[in-house]
Amino acid sequence: FLAYHVVGIPVRAYFRRIPHDGMAFRHVVKAADRCAVGSRHAGAMLAAEFGRQATLLPSPSDLRLLHAARKPARDGVLRLLFEGAADDPRTGAALLVQAFARVRAIRPAAELEFGGPASEATIRALLALARPEDRAALRFTGVGTPEELPLRYARATVLVHPAIWEAQGMALVEALACGTPVVACDHGGVPEIVDDPRSGRLFRPGPIERHAATDEAALAEAILAAAALADDPQTEQRCRERAAPFGWAALGPAYDAHLAPGLEPAAPGRELAA
Repeated sequence: FLAYHVVGIPVRAYFRRIPHDGMAFRHVVKAADRCAVGSRHAGAMLAAEFGRQATLLPSPSDLRLLHAARKPARDGVLRLLFEGAADDPRTGAALLVQAFARVRAIRPAAELEFGGPASEATIRALLALARPEDRAALRFTGVGTPEELPLRYARATVLVHPAIWEAQGMALVEALACGTPVVACDHGGVPEIVDDPRSGRLFRPGPIERHAATDEAALAEAILAAAALADDPQTEQRCRERAAPFGWAALGPAYDAHLAPGLEPAAPGRELAA
């Protein structure tokens, strides 16, 4: 019995430079007794590109430490958090720096923290891209530890995730679980998480250039809208509730059913239409 979980967005173009990996992927997908994907978008791509139906089975998060994180009292500072690999252009770190200038024009006390891996070359490039008056408000804090992440998410006013081609978007779930509203690009699988305007905002990517979104004005507008959400005392609870379907308590039974031969997937796992 072979169950295969596709954790990315399956497109044939991805394998052009690595044809042997593409051959292996096609063989495994065809031979697997069951396939699962993390989002409807990924499932639609799997069906269109490889002709295989799959069960919707998002990657689960351990929400216990995240739910335990308490948000500090507001002090008037707009704290934006980027949590991802800034070295990868698809994550949109450069676009965020450009949008940050627009945000600070309206919210001068704003700060921007880059969590996650970032090479020295990337840090220099992002600082060079920023306006001189904004550079002191940029911080690069690195990957950190699992214990530190809930504190980062809770301390942030808004998590900003401007990535494209995301199959799911784990950072979005983690931030929501800590009560922090989110901003994400309306692309890939993330709209399936950021689907409630009471807990987050989406922005249109604009033309995709050099593997990245380009609409800095739309991103800045979404950030300011999410910042206004953070002023609503009901937002924290709404965010935590939105993350709950992505925890082990909700997804564990679906995983058990998917991995047990002869059993139909239990909710929230379900078969995707072509």
